[in-house]
Amino acid sequence: MFSNYFKIAWRNLFANKLHSLINVSGLALGMAAAVLLLLNIQYGLSVDQFHEKKTQLYEVYGKGMANAPLNAWVLLISGAAALLLSLATIGFQTIRAAMANPVKSLRSE
Repeated sequence: MFSNYFKIAWRNLFANKLHSLINVSGLALGMAAAVLLLLNIQYGLSVDQFHEKKTQLYEVYGKGMANAPLNAWVLLISGAAALLLSLATIGFQTIRAAMANPVKSLRSE
């Protein structure tokens, strides 16, 4: 049963190349971001854990460019760009699906 699922998935990867590329690259970027986030959290929790008086240790923060305030317009512009990109991708895929030959799409399933 699972071999049929893998065969269908493999055929769909090659039948819908652009859609597969978008999906696989999005999955890869999401997994890479999750790994980097987990590594950062692990490093932050492991600092000075070897010290015998670790409950009395304190971390001094310096104020620099990393603590600069983030303006609302930066968030709005980046959110609008992400929204436009996703709408363009969805629109392109919708138009492509509407103009496709239904017989051809049934053959690839």
